[in-house]
Amino acid sequence: MQNRRAKTKCINTLLLINPLVEHYQDELQAIRVILKAHPKGMTVTDIARETKTNRNSIAKYLDILLITGHADMLTFGPAKVYFPSTRL
Repeated sequence: MQNRRAKTKCINTLLLINPLVEHYQDELQAIRVILKAHPKGMTVTDIARETKTNRNSIAKYLDILLITGHADMLTFGPAKVYFPSTRL
């Protein structure tokens, strides 16, 4: 029963995110290009400086990219470093 709830929650999350992905497609694509250009990874602040976009907005876009599988994240101390996804 709990496994079914987890699957339902995951599906509901993806359904909520899908409209966000369509609405922010240009911003998400710009971040993906930046991440591909920096394969060693970048922090939210690094990406925000390069795009001249608010750090909170970049964090939201990166969360969307993580959930959709387009980005990966590793934590180094207090910093979260984002990379282009290595999933196939």
